[in-house]
Amino acid sequence: MTYPRSSLFATLTAVSLLGVTSTCNAADDARATVDKSNQAFMSALQHADIEALTSLYSPNATLFPPGAPPIVGSAAIGEFWKKMVARGVKRIEPKTTEVEAHGDTLIELGTFEAFREAAAPIQRGRYIVIWKRENGSWKIFRDLWNAESLPAT
Repeated sequence: MTYPRSSLFATLTAVSLLGVTSTCNAADDARATVDKSNQAFMSALQHADIEALTSLYSPNATLFPPGAPPIVGSAAIGEFWKKMVARGVKRIEPKTTEVEAHGDTLIELGTFEAFREAAAPIQRGRYIVIWKRENGSWKIFRDLWNAESLPAT
């Protein structure tokens, strides 16, 4: 059976558009997942809810703070955030610039500003977070950031 060339082209175009649509939906879903988790992170930090903050991390997560050795495991990561809250960190505002989905892994890139009580940031920088799906939930698996020097005020 012979198909007209225009019909074959229309079929191939429709099939390729379905792939683009599913890719866009996956990217949108990944971004929505990261945005929702970042909101939970910001809320937990603002309320000094270390348990809620720690629950966002995988039990075998690693945190890579600037100028310090890696912090391994959710319990140690909870202690890190407890110290940051005790030092006056009241909020961190991440701005996700990119999210890539790779099966059960998400890679998030972005910028952030950290604050105490005052309106001026005490730190800003860039970050990479690797998320892993564990038992149906997305957890922070690797958390790495660097900080820029801010002008003295």
